[in-house]
Amino acid sequence: MRHSVTWGYAPTLSLAIAGSPVWLSAQGTGTVAGSVVDSATGRPRPGAVATIAATGQSARTNDRGRFVISQVPNGAQSLRIQALGYRTITRAVSVNPNDTTTVDIALGRDAVLL
Repeated sequence: MRHSVTWGYAPTLSLAIAGSPVWLSAQGTGTVAGSVVDSATGRPRPGAVATIAATGQSARTNDRGRFVISQVPNGAQSLRIQALGYRTITRAVSVNPNDTTTVDIALGRDAVLL
């Protein structure tokens, strides 16, 4: 006795599997990069921490005050910049898939109580 296999669902399954990477890449991630300076002097602020609030992804600024956060989910995000002795700043940013959103921040000094 011979059994036959029905391939009626095979084209649908093939399209679903083949279409998945396209769908996943359409969701995409982007990069948020920028610089942080002291608002009074305009000098770079090394050691500041830039954080994407929703994901917790963060990066410290380098000696030139620059930071880069990769693989940030696309869409509206909230970026928080913190540094000891400075006021925390939160800025809304729009992240596009496979693109870099640039944000330049000037931090104002904050009184620190000892």
